[in-house]
Amino acid sequence: MIWIKYTFAILLTLVIGFGSSALPNAAANGVVDRIFEAMMKGTLPPSDLRILENAAEGRFEEADVAVALSLGIRRADFSPLAFRAEGARAHALMKIGETGFPEALEYLKNIRFEDVRNFQSEQPWHAARIALHIAQMKTIPEAELRIAFLRKALTDKDAGVDDSAVHTWAMTELCDRGELDALTDIRQYLRRIYSGERAEEQIHSCEARMEVVSRSSDRVQALASVLRADGPPGDSNLIGWDVRQLAALDSPTAFRALVRFDAEIKALPPGSEIRQRLFGAEDAIRVYLERRSNQ
Repeated sequence: MIWIKYTFAILLTLVIGFGSSALPNAAANGVVDRIFEAMMKGTLPPSDLRILENAAEGRFEEADVAVALSLGIRRADFSPLAFRAEGARAHALMKIGETGFPEALEYLKNIRFEDVRNFQSEQPWHAARIALHIAQMKTIPEAELRIAFLRKALTDKDAGVDDSAVHTWAMTELCDRGELDALTDIRQYLRRIYSGERAEEQIHSCEARMEVVSRSSDRVQALASVLRADGPPGDSNLIGWDVRQLAALDSPTAFRALVRFDAEIKALPPGSEIRQRLFGAEDAIRVYLERRSNQ
């Protein structure tokens, strides 16, 4: 299904928060990330959310040039074509949701399909719907209520709205948080959108992630337990997910765990099977460390 491809593309490249510099829209996304990070650190006020809104609307060239230049963003980075690409607009929409600002919630509530339609896909629309749910969840202080919100989002149907991307986002969040109580609903969901072996593969992937995060109440410790290069080859997809989760946490202990695993990988013989299987994880760590050093 086409929408599944776009949904996972959004979740992989946007929610995770980092990726290879070779990804499409990398330059535009990097500009958006710098503006988002400045807002979250308080360098820019919430009123400058309008800059991200310009990017989401494919009109970044109309953004406040002085503010952007103050962050070291070059005028050449204001390419109208780069910010009109569907992936760049989707990324900006997701970052708007991740701010959790009241202004962001209001903006996302008022988006109509006509505002973000694209001739090639509905990726910006799906991103807008996910971003709205992220912003809404950020207003919920209690952990139990946030889980209830995600479980409702997994099956909720808004009349006249295609929320398939939201359902997949909610499922991913529940799997990554290790919410075993939601596993029955997740299995039903996956067996509804997939069939046969493909459905069971996705269910196994969710169960494996839940098993990892349930190993310890310390999330970093639980995730780090997977990263061992001196044992038998593990599930490369699970290891890649694990690396991305630790990179997203970006805490001192998560950083040390990734540096330690990176050193273990580099100590392996270059042509060995396990080194080849860990190539994706090694590259992801490299990108994370480069990004961290540039902050």
